Amino acid sequence: MRDPVPFRDELAEILGEDRPLSHRRLARLSNLDGEDLAAFREAWKTASPERRLRVVSSLVELTEDNTDLNFREVFFLCLRDEQPRVRAAAIEGLWDDESRSLLEQLLVLARDDPAPAVRSQALLALTRFTYLIETTDYFQEFRQPVHDLLLAVWRDHTAPVEVRRRAIEAVSYLSDSAEVEEAIAESYRAAEREMRVSAIHAMGHHMAERWLPTIVQELGSEDPEMRYEAAQASGEMANPELVPYLAPLVDDEDHEVARAAIWALGEIGGTQARRLLERCLQTTEEDIREAAEEALGTLRFFEDPLRL
Repeated sequence: MRDPVPFRDELAEILGEDRPLSHRRLARLSNLDGEDLAAFREAWKTASPERRLRVVSSLVELTEDNTDLNFREVFFLCLRDEQPRVRAAAIEGLWDDESRSLLEQLLVLARDDPAPAVRSQALLALTRFTYLIETTDYFQEFRQPVHDLLLAVWRDHTAPVEVRRRAIEAVSYLSDSAEVEEAIAESYRAAEREMRVSAIHAMGHHMAERWLPTIVQELGSEDPEMRYEAAQASGEMANPELVPYLAPLVDDEDHEVARAAIWALGEIGGTQARRLLERCLQTTEEDIREAAEEALGTLRFFEDPLRL
């Protein structure tokens, strides 16, 4: 049996310029601790910016394909990298991390990072934490600080729209706040199209009955992105009154819109939704059939969870 390659030699291959990156070598960065983690920290400092970005981007791809690999320590180190694209990729790589330590770092990055792309990525990641705050007992001590920071970012008109819109999307899960509700309404009245799109997205998170007429209106929008977000919001609200307005969208020429409408029908359920989904199974479009089959599976589960 061959002796294992020493970790420092593996690092030289992983971080060395123009060396080929293999999944086998990158997997050695999983579950780093102790001396190996210290060695990685030192070696990372000497790697070129281009190599660091290539490595962290490859690790993000690996985590998407293999959930057994855990690059958490590497990604946390990269949150402090001097290169904005590395920091943004590291946030993306921590997509399933729901730790207090990540929440604390995301709040700092969302507020203070000099790169708008990093702030936007941090705000997107904060959305899963606001969802946990709203729907579980976790992180309740963060409810007010998170609420206040996100609204402060949204109110900062010197910030790029891309940053402000992610803030309203993230804060919208906090449904017991009149300030959040008014911020969503104001976002929908904004001059910027992107902010209005995010307002519809936020309405789905917030789920107040007052948003139903607006969602119905945008299901008929000429803008495909608006129709898409309205369909997604319909599924989150799961209100049967929305089914007739979703019906035309299952045949939408934009398949992303059609798939969103199909998903929403599965979330809402009921006889009319079932009929529409069964009709979709007859189409020649493979992606539409697959979406309908998945939505029918969801519908059946909610009707009889024990049967499945």
